[in-house]
Amino acid sequence: MAAVGSGLKGSFPLTKDGIEAEIKHIAPGVFALGNLVDDRFKTLLVGRSDKDLKQELLRRIGQTKRFKYLLYDDAEDAFKKECELYHFLKPYANKGHPQRPQNRTWTCPDCHVYTDVIR
Repeated sequence: MAAVGSGLKGSFPLTKDGIEAEIKHIAPGVFALGNLVDDRFKTLLVGRSDKDLKQELLRRIGQTKRFKYLLYDDAEDAFKKECELYHFLKPYANKGHPQRPQNRTWTCPDCHVYTDVIR
């Protein structure tokens, strides 16, 4: 089930079992972490992995109770979706604009900003 507006799948429990039940292979992807408030998913943080979303989510167990996600074939597509989610959802726990990997020329599709900090 996709979330209205975000295009992400979920939400699912942010537990080892919850993650492994959903994500079966290594792939880049984006995620939203949050909790249910009045039976609605409240996003607190958005992020991505350029290589292995499953491992990134496993590292984040305990940060929130639930997650949403979307896998991509390409890390640049995951970066662009993370930027879109950052601007659309304005998550409280994100400290700044998503960063692109070093030596990439990717730009944000919303504000066209980019940084040279390695993730």
